[in-house]
Amino acid sequence: MQALKTVLIANRGEISVRCIRACKKLGIETVSLYTAADSGSLHVSLATRSVLLEEDGSAAFSNIDNILKICQDHNADAVFAGYGFLSESAEFARRVEEHHMVFVGPDATSIEAMGMKHTAREVAIAAGVPVIKGSGLLGSPDDAVEASNIIGLPVMLKASGGGGGMGTQICWSEEEVRNGFSYVKGRAQALFKDAGVFLERYYPKCHHIEVQIFGNGSAVIHFVFRRGHTLTTFLSEQYKFSPVGFQVVNPGGHTTIQQARNRNIKGFGVPTGGPMDDLSATLANLVVGNPEDTECLEVIMMGPELVFLNTSVISVCGAELPVTLDGKPVDMWSRIQVQPNQKLRLGIVSGHGCSCYIAFKGGFPSAADWLGSKSTTPSLGLGGLQGRVLKHGDYIELTDPSLGESMQTISLPAQLRPPLDVANIYVMHGPHDSDETGIRLDGPAVDWARESGGAAGAHPSNVVDYPYPSPGGVNWTGDTPAIFPRDAPDLGGFLCSSTVPSADLWKLGQIKPGHAFRFLPVTYDMSRKLARKKKDFIAAVREFLAEGVIIPVTLVLDEEEHGTSSVLKKVKGTTDASTLIIRQAGDTAVLVDLGFQNATLETSVRANSLASAIQACAKKYVSIRINISSVLLEFDPNLISQAEIVNLIESSSSDVKRVDVPMKCRLLKLPITFDHPALKESEERYTKLIRSKASYLPDGVKYVQENNGLVEREDVFRILSSHRFMVVAVGFMTGLPLMLPLDPRVRLSAQKYNPPRTSTPPGTVGLGGRSFCIYPADQPGGYMPIARSIPVWDTFSLRKGFADGQPWLCEPFDLVEFYEVDLVQYSHIEKAFESGTWEPLIEDTTFDSARELANEAHIESSLEGKEFDQRQKAAAAEMARREQRLYTEWKAETTKDDGDAASEGEEGSCGIGVISPHQGKVWKSLVKLGDRISTGQTVAILESMKMEIPVVATELHDGLMVKAIIAKEGVLVYPGSAVVMVAN
Repeated sequence: MQALKTVLIANRGEISVRCIRACKKLGIETVSLYTAADSGSLHVSLATRSVLLEEDGSAAFSNIDNILKICQDHNADAVFAGYGFLSESAEFARRVEEHHMVFVGPDATSIEAMGMKHTAREVAIAAGVPVIKGSGLLGSPDDAVEASNIIGLPVMLKASGGGGGMGTQICWSEEEVRNGFSYVKGRAQALFKDAGVFLERYYPKCHHIEVQIFGNGSAVIHFVFRRGHTLTTFLSEQYKFSPVGFQVVNPGGHTTIQQARNRNIKGFGVPTGGPMDDLSATLANLVVGNPEDTECLEVIMMGPELVFLNTSVISVCGAELPVTLDGKPVDMWSRIQVQPNQKLRLGIVSGHGCSCYIAFKGGFPSAADWLGSKSTTPSLGLGGLQGRVLKHGDYIELTDPSLGESMQTISLPAQLRPPLDVANIYVMHGPHDSDETGIRLDGPAVDWARESGGAAGAHPSNVVDYPYPSPGGVNWTGDTPAIFPRDAPDLGGFLCSSTVPSADLWKLGQIKPGHAFRFLPVTYDMSRKLARKKKDFIAAVREFLAEGVIIPVTLVLDEEEHGTSSVLKKVKGTTDASTLIIRQAGDTAVLVDLGFQNATLETSVRANSLASAIQACAKKYVSIRINISSVLLEFDPNLISQAEIVNLIESSSSDVKRVDVPMKCRLLKLPITFDHPALKESEERYTKLIRSKASYLPDGVKYVQENNGLVEREDVFRILSSHRFMVVAVGFMTGLPLMLPLDPRVRLSAQKYNPPRTSTPPGTVGLGGRSFCIYPADQPGGYMPIARSIPVWDTFSLRKGFADGQPWLCEPFDLVEFYEVDLVQYSHIEKAFESGTWEPLIEDTTFDSARELANEAHIESSLEGKEFDQRQKAAAAEMARREQRLYTEWKAETTKDDGDAASEGEEGSCGIGVISPHQGKVWKSLVKLGDRISTGQTVAILESMKMEIPVVATELHDGLMVKAIIAKEGVLVYPGSAVVMVAN
């Protein structure tokens, strides 16, 4: 037998995995094939080499010419076709042999002879193998009846092609034979593209026995095993079961699985996750008898429509909206019994609030955990149901319906429902200094105390990147304020003027666009009193559900609000870089600043030393996040107080002075390519949807060149491909690494996008302030996009180079070098990374802090270093003036456009509005005046945070005509606002 060296597997999935494992035991190399949809499949990563097919689906695995070319390219000397696809193609087997390769399986002649049942019978008869009575191919119903009379009834009509019991029918009479012939013939043509039909005698009391025989083509034959079936189990073996769960008929505006349990990893860009209004979600769970942190559905503004397949117990709590069961209204804040086949429908939020929660007795047992939680972060594709919002047709399994059969109907009284008309939100000053505590998020422009962010960027809101107090931080992205939700980034370069304490975060889930409220400043001690009030409120609900006793508890502080300074303490050091400013960041975190907003190698080394010292003392009580010149300590105030955290920092501060200890680290060598088309597309999308003119548009690389006084555009690329960088922090979203060049002469500077982008291509290398980064996934961002490398994130930690249970590639204090590749090479690397076959080059090394810091100081004090600094500052000042002018022009044009954006259509049109389920800009309008629309039709598509959100017509709009298009393309709309008006 020919010795095989390389086998190409023309299949996928489990059959490929089995073949690969067998080949490995035999010392044979393997080449696997895969489509884009298979890139995460095990057979792709297990094979010696893997090749991405250009086509999709079964067509890709059936393209004989392409597969043979791949065989030649990879010097395959055998082809294994598995089952399905080309495994029974005589043409494929023949052409493989014509190319002087071994076809692992029957030869072409055998496939042709045994591929059809009627010819297989002829071969068996010729070989003297006993076969049951049967016929040849039948031409008509009359021929079938005649053959059945010869053979004897009952008979089985069979399609000559195919297998698995498909295309067969048992006939007990001549009439059944006559009627069944046309049916089986039609099924044969539809299933197997061959209408050949024959019949055999049917024996009801018998077993179908399969004998597995393998031969090597050289008279060596092995009997492997046999298996038996009755006709019933072979043809129609079905396990009858009663499905337990519900089907999604209409997903609503934005419905996700959320769980009031934090993920078990803090930092590294892992979003906290969970329901935005955790209080309403908790109460919904308590009403149905669940533990507080059981997973539930979170509904934003517009509810879903669900059909239940079994008896269930549910509760709907949160924002006011109509709730019906089979069209009949049911009460919110109540325990609801749902019967099989009943339809639950939640309408549009019509009163106070924004978020609503549906709790189900027992939760969703089949929903998978990701890092300890079932919560969904749809903007990043993490957790929940495939990392996305619910969609039509989804089925979600529930627990045994008998668990809730004995539960009595009950409703929470008004005194035990949280007030959803949010008038005030408590905040704590900090981490940054501000006296703006009564502003609205969409209010008058603030007065900045400085003209720019200095080394951090051109805008005064820019600061050196630091760990964000998230969720709850009131963050200023340029002149636009926002409050961090639970899926917010965990680091960035925009200041936070105040932070919502943990006990008041639930209110953020109930404010919506157009809602006015005030920030009320509180102290740390007041925030802890608020936490106790929230705990007492939940305890009162438990008491009522158990005993029926109402104990009113308010969620408002009794004492008059007042704040404190954001700075808790200053610890003087021997240098600026060793001086600590300790700032409060809400009631569960403290931020330590080093270096007075200077991003240097020294501040990074000292921050790392401080973090190590604190971690050694604090152990499990504190979670630490490091950045280039700051350290954030997150703590549980029920276990350790803010004052104790400050003392811990102060007692560890002596370690900040130590910079002479060599540190073990890793060196990562990553590919980089320039002028990638995806970056241009991203800039164009930003220009169209967000901001039309800016100093960094239309070419971010050209901006970086001019902002730093470089001679030519390619200088930016040369810096990236010829210098070494240090990872100073890992976070933001999904493990984004922040990097600082070791050489001060190439520490470029750039402002951040203002406003930020809603989408960034994965693998984008960006620059913001003085820090470089690599975007690990398609996500929002403000750093200037200048190149592309590989994404540095793997959600399930399966790819090469990723540690088990650690979805981020880079660690703080890693060293990074980039090597340039062209667009074609990058495309191959990108595909290999997606398939899990690409492995980053990682080496263990040591970072000599003392030597590198001495080198940094020498360069900064040299003539060359000073000239670079002066040239950079002059160029940045000129660019800042240009940016101010363009920003002013853009704001003026935006104001005018908003005024001119009158709706298209009849003036003062009346009718029924097709409502936006979410905030976003209209990306595409899909209807025109005069169109008749139908239920379920998408009339427009919104763009929000890189998600495309359909605006869908309901039964109310069915058959009506479009009278006015309220929001044209590019216009910002809010949840609950009309996008299109329709009428008769």
